[in-house]
This record gives sequence, C-alpha cells and structure tokens, in this order.
Amino acid sequence: MNPRIVYLRNDAGVPVGCVAMKFLPESGIVRYQISVQNPIDKFNRSLARTIALGRLDVNWYSASCQDPCASVHKYTYVVMQHIVSHSKSYPKRAVKAAKQWINFVDSIWSDDEEEV
Repeated sequence: MNPRIVYLRNDAGVPVGCVAMKFLPESGIVRYQISVQNPIDKFNRSLARTIALGRLDVNWYSASCQDPCASVHKYTYVVMQHIVSHSKSYPKRAVKAAKQWINFVDSIWSDDEEEV
C-alpha cells in the first residue's frame, strides 16, 4: 500500500507539518513519521512530504489499531492519538495540530451520530 500523507494544520488552518503513514492492516499496525516546519520558515508541502517519507523509510514510530477492519481514516485517527499521547517525543506544534485534528474529527463524528 502506498503511504498516506496528512498535513498538520494550525488554528488558522495553515499547514505546519506533515505525517507520512504506511498501513499494515494484516497486523493492525500503522507506521508513521512526521516533519514540522520551523516557525520562522514558510511551509513547503513538497519538502515536508519528502522529509516525512524519507524518515518513514529509515526510522518510524508505530501505533496499533485494534479493529482489523478499520478504515484508513481510523488508522489516521490512531496516529494522531499516538502523537498526542506521546507528546514529549514530538514538537509542540505537531502535538497541538494533532489535538486540533482529533477535535475536528470528533465534532464531525458526533454530528453524524446525531443525524442517525
């Protein structure tokens, strides 16, 4: 499976980082790596993606998803939770952006549940 790319965004919705993920659905594992922009630099998607993918090939973090039939979106959610729960291992900007991503998705999912 090709790697999935997700951009981490700040409060204003501006990209500040990139997460590259490879899913191993047969084992319920997702491997991932991140790159985060220096606050003084202008964000470059191509460079951020290249850095995250390069790091993913050499040294990755891993998270597990207990649902063997999980969607790619669920695996992404697990990665964001892993970044937040291991916040000391990541830049603060990445952790904050991951928290925002989770809160946004939770708000959408809770809206979907109310409509059912």
